[in-house]
Amino acid sequence: MISSRKKAFEPFLLFLFSYFCYFNSLQSETELERIKNSVKIELRELERTRDIEQKKVENVRKNVLAEEQHLKQLKSDVANYRGQIQALERELWQKAAIQNPPVMPPERILPPLDIPTIPFRANIDCSRGDCFDYTRCPLTGGFPVYLYPITHIRDDAKRRRADNIQNGLRQMLQIVEDANTACIWFFISERVDVLDTALIEHWHGDGRNHVILDLSGESSWADIGRASKMGTGLAEVLPFDLLLPESIILDQPIWEISPLMTPIHRAHRLVFQFSAPPAGSVIVNQLALLKKQPDNVIEPIPCGAKPWANCGTLKERLEFLSTSTFSLVLVENNFADVSERLLESLLTGAVPVVLSFSGLLPLPLDGVIDWSRASLQLPLSRLPELSFLLNSMTSGDIFDMRRQGRFLLEEYFSSEVKSVYSGLQMLRHKIGVIPNPYEQSQGVTTNIEKFYPPTLPAEPNFLDEEAKDEFVSIQSLSPLPSAVFPQNYTYLIKDYFNSVGPFAHKMIDVNILSTPLPSEEKFYDKQLPFDPICGGAGGDGTEYQNALGGNFPREEFTVVILTYKRDDVLIGTLSRLVNQPHLNKVLVVWNSPYSIPDSLQWPAIGAPIEVVIPEKNSLNNRFLPFKNIETEAVLSLDDDTHLRRDEIEFAFRTWRENRDRIVGFPGRHHSWENGGWFYNSNHTCELSMVLTGAAFFHKQYSYLYSSWQPPEVKALVDEFMNCEDIALNFLVSHLTRKPPVKVTSRWTFRCLGCPEALSSTDGHFNERHYCIKRLTKIWGYNPLLYTGYRVDSVLFKTRLPHDKQKCFKFI
Repeated sequence: MISSRKKAFEPFLLFLFSYFCYFNSLQSETELERIKNSVKIELRELERTRDIEQKKVENVRKNVLAEEQHLKQLKSDVANYRGQIQALERELWQKAAIQNPPVMPPERILPPLDIPTIPFRANIDCSRGDCFDYTRCPLTGGFPVYLYPITHIRDDAKRRRADNIQNGLRQMLQIVEDANTACIWFFISERVDVLDTALIEHWHGDGRNHVILDLSGESSWADIGRASKMGTGLAEVLPFDLLLPESIILDQPIWEISPLMTPIHRAHRLVFQFSAPPAGSVIVNQLALLKKQPDNVIEPIPCGAKPWANCGTLKERLEFLSTSTFSLVLVENNFADVSERLLESLLTGAVPVVLSFSGLLPLPLDGVIDWSRASLQLPLSRLPELSFLLNSMTSGDIFDMRRQGRFLLEEYFSSEVKSVYSGLQMLRHKIGVIPNPYEQSQGVTTNIEKFYPPTLPAEPNFLDEEAKDEFVSIQSLSPLPSAVFPQNYTYLIKDYFNSVGPFAHKMIDVNILSTPLPSEEKFYDKQLPFDPICGGAGGDGTEYQNALGGNFPREEFTVVILTYKRDDVLIGTLSRLVNQPHLNKVLVVWNSPYSIPDSLQWPAIGAPIEVVIPEKNSLNNRFLPFKNIETEAVLSLDDDTHLRRDEIEFAFRTWRENRDRIVGFPGRHHSWENGGWFYNSNHTCELSMVLTGAAFFHKQYSYLYSSWQPPEVKALVDEFMNCEDIALNFLVSHLTRKPPVKVTSRWTFRCLGCPEALSSTDGHFNERHYCIKRLTKIWGYNPLLYTGYRVDSVLFKTRLPHDKQKCFKFI
């Protein structure tokens, strides 16, 4: 019974136990929930506290970065101010040197109290110091020449010659009408041996400072006291006499008559034509041996002239000489025959081999011209060895002599007037007077004095933004012009008479051949405005961007922009020059047919802008030697050229180390195809030209381009309105025998949205092909030379430590 009752209560007991367990579990879950909620609350509190602290940390970090940036800006400002102070000090030094030059005007030369008259010149040893009155030719007085009237000349032909000579000299020399102000008195005589000196007004008893030109061409002697004789037939040549060659009468420019200088080795090696030699001449046998050598042409011609004389017409002789590498000039006593053979050899490019019977006969202007650079001069006893000597000469030697001979002919002996002028220039050089300077181009200049914001913003380019802060600390505080005529009285020590160019006749205000001083001199002479990197210690990009460095004193450059009917494009190009370091000024050459619009808004770029209006629309105006250009360095730009500030700065620094070469960006080359030269703009591994739409060159080349090179070059440019850049490359390569220098990887420039340029017209490339061929003919050869490298900055693509900076970010 008890067990049955027990069984009856088991379900109830199980229920109570289950209820108890459920109740306990409810209590446990409630506690856990409470704990969970409590933990959540604590976590939220901790999260909020962490956020607050994290914001505090972020604020601290921002403050630190801001302070670091502020400190960096302060350091940059200090560096900028220090650079500006140094720049100002350098400018003050240079301007003080300009305003207070160490060279003072010389004292006037006083004549001696007693100048004895020399009645018989043959009885004394008369030298330049004895026979010349230097008191009439002070160093600062130029070279004034007085021309005597030619009314005394009776022969009509000689009167015409004299009149032509005087007219030419009036265009070339400093001619004065007042004889009392002259340094030289120039008198033209029919025959010097019958000269009546009593009829010469300013003879002063002995003819001091007189030059007597003898038109007779005959070997005649006369006693003319202190005067210098000039002519082609002088019986004796004293140290102060002026020996001229027989002029070749040409009816065409020399370049049209002369054959090309190439090929260097011609059909014949040596030629010589002559009239019958005198009976019993021992030279005939030696010439016969020379004739047996291959490629030699030795021909006696029975022309009835005097022994060894020239035969045939001028045309026949020139055609004969044009076939030979060398020509034989046999010197006996007749200088007229010798000079005729000499000039004809130079004209045809046959290198003269001058053999003298008795010693070395004086050659034209022998006192200043080094004839060994254009000819071989040998005694007659060397005749059996002549073949050996000619065979030993290299192609380079032959070309140098042929090129030098062509230069001497064109520069000094291309006409009778030019020969007389060159003789007087030789006299000027001998007495130590510097030549007169070249005239600079003026044009109509407009100064842009009021500046407005540019109407056309710079084209967006991320590199422009990245590079815009480079070199901002070396901007000039005021324009710094280059020194002019720095070598006034050391000019004469240079060998300019034998240097290709017009330097013997005219002086240029800037000198491309400045000699770099030793590196330490910049630290000894504080008056020299050098700008060494970090004061001479050198450094990476940080120091490099605060100084100009280099081997020459601090200087600036002038931008010359040629523009034609693209005003908006011009303004955009100008606006990109804002704050350009070392920019002296911008010169805009206004080739447009209309006047400058009053509404044109010029940008404020931090440097003066001047507009020059030339006489006519010509691409040659790009290279005029404008008086406004006051620096040696000229940056020629097209009006649509887009260059960054750092690119211009790097090109300028590169030019300073290559001052005699064109330094720029777009490269081109000349290619030989089908037996002729062509212009080529393809991407190649060699180049021979740098286009002047973006290039630096020396101002001296502006003078030579405008006033010295053959006028047919500028006529060619005007004919096609093309090729001025090719012409300048030809000129510079001809003068230097060096190729241009290309900087950076820039190959061409594209101006999107610009009006159509001349280079995009039909036939542009055909015209440039023709220009290269035509210029080759004018110069007598193609002077362009190839180069296989371009220039980048020193640390370009160099892995640097993290604390070092490159010279340029992108160059």
